[in-house]
Amino acid sequence: DSHRQELLWLIHDLRLWNGKEILPLPPDLEVATDAAKTIGGGLVLFPHVGADQATALSEEVRWRWHHWELDINVNVKETATVEMGLRALDRVFLDLIYDVRILCNIDNMTGLSYINKQGGPFPHLSRIAERLWRWCLSRGVLIFCRHLAGVLNTRADRASRHRGDRSEWRLKRKPFNAIEAQFGPHSVDLMASRTNHLLGRYFSRWGDPSAAA
Repeated sequence: DSHRQELLWLIHDLRLWNGKEILPLPPDLEVATDAAKTIGGGLVLFPHVGADQATALSEEVRWRWHHWELDINVNVKETATVEMGLRALDRVFLDLIYDVRILCNIDNMTGLSYINKQGGPFPHLSRIAERLWRWCLSRGVLIFCRHLAGVLNTRADRASRHRGDRSEWRLKRKPFNAIEAQFGPHSVDLMASRTNHLLGRYFSRWGDPSAAA
């Protein structure tokens, strides 16, 4: 089944891109990612001179894991964090992640390998890498991962270990349902996060891969 999925990907998606560059050019954007096993994930966009739209931009996006995600293997989290972080960044800077080369610093060798090689022997990790590449190719984006030792990956590490603040609260479900029944339906949760939103559509204080804005 995994071989069939790879062949289908080749047939339907490979035509969107003519392959990796033989002589890679300097990146337009540089980011760093990290996934903390029991807290959350984070991505940092570094200021980078060279691409007009990215010049002097610097941003941090971060999110917390749901309770059912805490026991997921760290290699899966590290690999998924790259896509989640870029999707969150796309909600902060509209039209930034189009037709650019992205250098991603990551301290996990498994995630690095699966993304750079566009897959690997384990189907669950390959699906994550393929989903990331499919999203990138649809935007004309070329991504390449570079290893950055954990002791040097301090900003992304700090973002992934953010435990929330006093704004991280919400109504309990029962009183919310009563308010929704009397005054709803409501269309957006302001402000919320990936782990505490009460409506499907929500805005977050920080860049969040699932937030509408």
